[in-house]
Amino acid sequence: MFARASTDFAWRLEVTILVFSVLQGLLIATALLAGHFTLDTAKGRAALFAAMSCCGALLAFFGQRYHVGADVYPLLVSWAVLILPWVLVSRMLSAWCLWLGLLNLALLLYFGQTGFTPLNGLVASLFFIASSMAAVFWLKRERRTTHHAAEINSEPQLVDHNTVKHNRGGLILIGLMLILAVVNQAIWQKEQGLASGAHAQLPAKKPTIVPSK
Repeated sequence: MFARASTDFAWRLEVTILVFSVLQGLLIATALLAGHFTLDTAKGRAALFAAMSCCGALLAFFGQRYHVGADVYPLLVSWAVLILPWVLVSRMLSAWCLWLGLLNLALLLYFGQTGFTPLNGLVASLFFIASSMAAVFWLKRERRTTHHAAEINSEPQLVDHNTVKHNRGGLILIGLMLILAVVNQAIWQKEQGLASGAHAQLPAKKPTIVPSK
């Protein structure tokens, strides 16, 4: 029984490591592609949005593997927090919609679990309206500022534009390292807890009695 329990635990651990490795590999690949193509191209923006989606898939498997249960809203909030640097540098409406959707869905799930009341519904509605207006205002302001700066002088703007490219690429890598560090730390803590629980549930070995001569 001891050998069978150890084998089952090792097999589940190997499957878990394999799936997490594949998901993290996709996350790293899409983020590096976003930095390679830069966010000024459609390929770069699509790759960054794919990286945000891979982050969500990684957290979804984390919740499934460690039986988060009904507490889904912490995963949604974690997803929104982890991809926030990418959302800020992307300047994509789709990224903002994803981020706002995650926060609003997390808020609704939280209210649904703690007790949905008309006051909670009002708070959720006001939050959605305020966050949407803030996102639209920010996007319009960024586009207006970029367009105005490009019209002032084309030659200095070329140097500044390259600097901005490098800075945004660096922020993509920083966001990637942050996600990997947080997720892997959480995985390590969960696996340590599962390993301790599995060893505690194993039957104790009976002492071997040596007959006296």
